[in-house]
Order: sequence, then C-alpha cells, then structure tokens
Amino acid sequence: MKRISRILVAFVLLLALCAAPLEALASTNIGVINASSVNLWEDYKNHNSDADRVCTLKKGTKVSYNSGTKNGYHKVTTSSGKTGWVYDSYIDKSSSGASSSGKTYTVTKTTKAYLNSDGTGRGGYLYKGNAVIKISTKGKYTKVKKVSNGKYVWVLTSRLTKA
Repeated sequence: MKRISRILVAFVLLLALCAAPLEALASTNIGVINASSVNLWEDYKNHNSDADRVCTLKKGTKVSYNSGTKNGYHKVTTSSGKTGWVYDSYIDKSSSGASSSGKTYTVTKTTKAYLNSDGTGRGGYLYKGNAVIKISTKGKYTKVKKVSNGKYVWVLTSRLTKA
C-alpha cells in the first residue's frame, strides 16, 4: 500500500511539473509595434514606474507573441531577447505588417537545430510554433535567426512554413 501511495504522489508531482510550462506551448506569432514609442513592461499588472519598464520599443520593432492575453496585454519577446508585456493594440498582427520582409517563418515540427550548413554541430532545438527569420538556404538546410534570442542556426527547410 505504501508503494502505491509513493507512486501516486510521484505521478501527481510529475503532472504538476509538466503543467507549469503549458503557457510556453501556446502558439507563437510575429507582430510589429505600430506606435511611435511603446513601453515593454516587466509585468502586465504593475507598471507605474520606470523601474517596472524593461525598455521602450520603437515603431516597426518585430516581436514574437503568444496568442493569449492577460488583462489585454501580450507577453512578447524582441529579436534581441528582451521579454515583457505590451498592450494588445500596440501590436500590428496583420500579415502585411508582421511579415513585410517575406522572410518570417514558423517551425512546423519540433526539430534539431545545427551550427553548420551540413547538419553538424549542436545548436539546440527549434520547437513547433517558434518564429524564425530566414537568412539563406544551402542544400536541404536553411539558416535562420531565432526571433526569441537572435541566435543563428541551421534547420531542415522542410520543417519551416512561411508565416
């Protein structure tokens, strides 16, 4: 009986740990800041002072954001890796605004990322729904820039779709 109780407790703890990153599984989109100057806030609730501001984003800045909002704010990540909250109406989510360069792609299936164009060198993973910017293609691999952190990696071209 004690063994079953321990297994049950371990299972519940495992479920709790797995549930925590569910927000990260929300679909990621690319948008563009549409106002001349927008504050990127540390928290979507409390932003009354300069101490709560991560930085100021200029019009045209590309951001990745999750589809859900909290109190009208999207959690966004800039191409330089800064993360914070921006009010929904300050993000242009239209396809013309978000992918005017035509180089924004979405990862269709979680895949390995590589440091070299021949599929060698460990570059981590790109996850389904991640936003990337296409840089170049060589053979069956495409060099991309991760929107989330600005790092460059190579990925199988078949794992990308135009955003």
